[in-house]
Amino acid sequence: MASPMAGSFLARDASLLQSHELFRLGREVWIYDKISSDRVYSSGGLFIATGASSTSQKTLTIVIKFDDNRKVREFAYHTSRF
Repeated sequence: MASPMAGSFLARDASLLQSHELFRLGREVWIYDKISSDRVYSSGGLFIATGASSTSQKTLTIVIKFDDNRKVREFAYHTSRF
């Protein structure tokens, strides 16, 4: 089943994804990577030294492949959290 996004997403609309890498090896391919970090602090008492902190990261990678008419031919994404 085709995605509702396929074919209706023009190259100019990919700019909504902000920063991306553009490759041209025949057809146009856009790669978008986003990494975010969260740090949480907790205090364990009267002194901050007794508290703890933890950090987590989330990543999102989107690959958009366009056809010769600059419409989406294929796209894929991957997310991870660690």
